[in-house]
Amino acid sequence: MPSSKPNVVIPYSREDDEKLKSNKLTSSFTMPKSFQQDLQEEAELYKDDELSKVANKRALVSNESDYQKRKHKSLNDRLVSDDKINSYKDAMERRKKEHELERQMKERKEENDKVEGKDGKTREDHTPNTSRGRKRRWDIKATDDSTSSSKDNNNNNRQVKKKSRWQVQDEVDEATIKTRAKDKYLSDIPIIDGIPLTEANLDLLLPLSFKKVEVPSTYEPKFSKPADKSELKIQTDIDSYVMPESNSLANTNLKYGNPQAIHEVPGLRDLQFFKESDLKVFGKLIETKDIKTSDLSPEDVKERRCMKLILRVKNGAPSTRKVALRTLTDNARTFGPSMIFNIILPLMLDKTLEDQERHLLVKVIGRVLFKLNDSVRPYTSKILVVIMPLLIDDNLYTRLEGQEIISNLAKASGLSSMISTLRPDIDHSDDYVRNLVARTLAVTTSSLGIQSMLPFLKAVCNSQKSELARHTGVKTIQQIAIMMGSSILPHLNGLVNCIARRVKDENLSVRTLTANCIGSLAIASAPYGYESFESIVEPLWQGLTKHRGKALASFIRAFGNLIPLMDQEYGAYYTKEVFKILKREFSSPIDEMQRAILIIIKQCCAIDSIDKSFIIEAKILDSFFENFWSRKVALDNKLSKMCRDACYSLAVKVGPSLIIDKILISMREESLPYRQMSVETATKIISGLGSFDLDDRQVERLLDGLLYSFQHGKEPIFLNGFGSIMGSLGVRVQPHLMQIISALLYRLRNQDPETREQAADLIAQTAPVLKICSEDEMLIKLEDY
Repeated sequence: MPSSKPNVVIPYSREDDEKLKSNKLTSSFTMPKSFQQDLQEEAELYKDDELSKVANKRALVSNESDYQKRKHKSLNDRLVSDDKINSYKDAMERRKKEHELERQMKERKEENDKVEGKDGKTREDHTPNTSRGRKRRWDIKATDDSTSSSKDNNNNNRQVKKKSRWQVQDEVDEATIKTRAKDKYLSDIPIIDGIPLTEANLDLLLPLSFKKVEVPSTYEPKFSKPADKSELKIQTDIDSYVMPESNSLANTNLKYGNPQAIHEVPGLRDLQFFKESDLKVFGKLIETKDIKTSDLSPEDVKERRCMKLILRVKNGAPSTRKVALRTLTDNARTFGPSMIFNIILPLMLDKTLEDQERHLLVKVIGRVLFKLNDSVRPYTSKILVVIMPLLIDDNLYTRLEGQEIISNLAKASGLSSMISTLRPDIDHSDDYVRNLVARTLAVTTSSLGIQSMLPFLKAVCNSQKSELARHTGVKTIQQIAIMMGSSILPHLNGLVNCIARRVKDENLSVRTLTANCIGSLAIASAPYGYESFESIVEPLWQGLTKHRGKALASFIRAFGNLIPLMDQEYGAYYTKEVFKILKREFSSPIDEMQRAILIIIKQCCAIDSIDKSFIIEAKILDSFFENFWSRKVALDNKLSKMCRDACYSLAVKVGPSLIIDKILISMREESLPYRQMSVETATKIISGLGSFDLDDRQVERLLDGLLYSFQHGKEPIFLNGFGSIMGSLGVRVQPHLMQIISALLYRLRNQDPETREQAADLIAQTAPVLKICSEDEMLIKLEDY
C-alpha cells in the first residue's frame, strides 16, 4: 500500500553546493584537457530531442567546411592573448617567440626521425650476412685459431667487422630510450605562452645577472604527502549522485540558475528565445536580477543596461530590436568600446551562433563603429579576429558585410593601426591565417587607397627574410585586383613592379601564385594596360617553358589572360606558340591544367588573327574532343560549363557544322549528364550561330538525337533545347514533322502525368514551326486530340 506521507520539496540553496564542494569524498582525478574539451563541445552541440537537432542544423558550425573550422584553432585564442599585447613591439616579440618555438619543434622532429630510423640515409642495413664461414676441423686446436686471428688483426689491410642486426637493434633501443626519457623530461617542464621554460630558453629570456637559486633543504612539495582526512565529515543527507567536477554548461546553469529565469529580468520579458550558451555572457543579468539598482555601482548599472540592449537586439522581436539598436547606437560613447566589445565579441565566436544572430551582431558592430570613431583603435585586433573569417564565407552577402565592417574599421583606426595589427601575422605558419590577412589587407587598400598602401606592399613582396611573407604580399595584390577591378588601372605600374621579381622566385608556390596574380591583374585591367606588363612577358614565357603540372597551368592561365591585351601581331605570335604547349598538355589528368586549357582556348579564339585554317591545320579539334568530350567531364558541372563555352568559341571560328558533327553521337549515350551536355552545347551553338552551315544529313541526325534525349529524360533542358533548335531550323524540319508528331501523340497517351505534361509543353513550342511549314492539318489534328 503506498505511503500516505506527502512529498516534500527541498528548495535549492547555493550554500548546499558550497558545502558539497568543500566536503568532496573523491580525489581530484581528471581526464586530459583535450578529451575534456571534445566531450564538452559534443555535449553542447548534441541533443537527443528533435527540436534541438533542428536548432543544431541552423548553427553556423554545422554548415562550415573543415577549412573554415580552422578559425576555432587559429584565431579564437587571440581574444584572450591579445589582452596582454599593448603595443606593436609586444606583438612582434610574440611572433618571434612562436617562430623560435616552431624552429625548435622542427629540429626536434628531425632528430627523432633520424634516431628512430625513419630517414633512409641514417639507417643501417639490418640484414645479417648470410655467407657461410670456413668450418674448423676437429683436429685443429683453438690456439691455432687465436694465432691466425691475431695475425689477421695485425695485417695492415684488415677489414672492419660488420655488426650484427642484434647489436644494431640494441643501439637503436638505447637511443630510443634516451629520446623517450628526454620527452618525459620536457613534458614536466612548464610552458608559458607556448615556450617551454628549459635551461637554454631561460638563458635566452633572462639577463645574465640572474642566477639559479638552490632548492631549500626544508622544502616539501605540496602533493608529496597524502591528504589528511581525519577530520573529514561525511554528509549522509544526499539522495542522488553528485559529480565531483564539471566544466560543461551544467556548471554554468548551477552558477546562474535556470536559463528561463532571464524572462524574469525587468525589460527582458518579451525575448523570443534564450539559449543555454547565452548564459556565458548574459548570466550576470540572472545573477543580479533580485538586486536593486540602487545597491549596484554606476559601472555595474551601465553594464547591465548594455547587456540588456544587446540581448534585445540579438533575441528580441523585430519591433523591440529596432528600438534597442537605436538606443545602443546613440549611447555608444556612454558605454564605451570596452564594455560593448567585451559582450559582442565572445558572442561572435560562439559555436551555436546562427546566421540571423551573426547578421544582427555584425550590424551592431557596424553601427557602433560610426559613433566610436577613433576610440576603437585599441580594439582593432579583437574586432578583426571575429570579422576576418566572414571574408571567406560561402554566402556573398556575409562576405560583403565583413568587407564593409573592415572598411569602416580601417577608416576609423587609420592605416598605421591596421598595418601594425596585421603585420605580425603576415609570415604566420598557418596558411589559413595568412589567407585572411591577405584579404583583410586588400579590403583596407580598397578603403584607404592603393597609393598609400603601395610602399608597404612592395616591402612585403620583396622580403628577404621569409618566403611566407612574399607569398602573403602577392596574395594581397591578387585580392586587390579581384576586389577593385578596373579601378587599379591608375596604379597598375606600381602593382606590377611589386610582383615582377617574384616570377623567378626561388620558391615554387610563390612563383605559381605570382602567375595567378598576373592573370587576375590582366583580367581586371582588360582591355587596357598591356604596357605595364611588357617587362614581365619574357620572364613569364621562360616560366611557361620550364614548369610542369599545376605551376604550368598557372602560367598558361596568365598568358591566356595577357594575350587579349596585346597587339594583333604579338597576340598572334604568342597564341601559336602557346597552342604548341596546349597540344602536349591536352591529355593531362590535372584538373587545374584542364581548366587552364579551356580558358585559353576561349580567349584565344576571340583574337582576329586566329582563323579556321590555323585551327584545322593544328588539329586542335581532334585533340580537344578526344580528351575533353567524355563522361568524366560531364559529371563535373564547372568543367562541363567551361567545355561548352570552349565549344561555342571554336564554333565561331570553324563554323557550327564541324562542332555539331562531333557531338551528335553523344546525344544517344546512356549517361544522362553526357546527353545533357551535348544537348546544351548544340542548343547554344545553333541558337547563337544559326543552322545554315548544316547539311540535310546532319539535320536528320540532330533531330533524331534530340528526340531520343527527349524520350529518355525528363529534364527541362531537353524540352527547351528541342523547341529552340526546331525554331532555329524552321522550314528544314518539315520532312521530319510526321515522325516527331507521332512520337508526341504516343507520349500524350502515356499513363505517367509528367510524361503527358512534357509532351504537351513540347507541342506548344512546336506549334509555331508547324505554322511556318504550313501544316495546318496537323495543327487541327493536335487541337482535336
